[in-house]
Amino acid sequence: MLTEANAYFAKHLDRVYWNGLDESTREAVLEMAQNDVAALLTGAAASALESDSGRKAVYEQAVFLARNHTQLTSGKIVTGQSLDGVGSQQFTLLNAAAPNLSPRAKAFLDQAKRESRPGVIRFNRG
Repeated sequence: MLTEANAYFAKHLDRVYWNGLDESTREAVLEMAQNDVAALLTGAAASALESDSGRKAVYEQAVFLARNHTQLTSGKIVTGQSLDGVGSQQFTLLNAAAPNLSPRAKAFLDQAKRESRPGVIRFNRG
């Protein structure tokens, strides 16, 4: 999977960041990302992990984990500090809807789920 991820990031805005990670870190975040994405795919959708969109979800999740691992383990990110008087900090929870999932990974994951159900037809009343 590392070879495919390296090829994906060769034409990605995070190329320099990805290439700056050592190989063992890249392998670790890919493993973690694959587990994260697989945990969200149940039943028939589990096969979506092998689709193009499923793999892209893993790669996006991998770079997200590498960039944000420290913040993700605390579940929040400092967005402001005040040093006057007693002092205070403001926090924003990371992606409250799916706290440990990259927004780009979620988009690819949703697409992979849709692709895994080719027989589903949606009707809208207009």
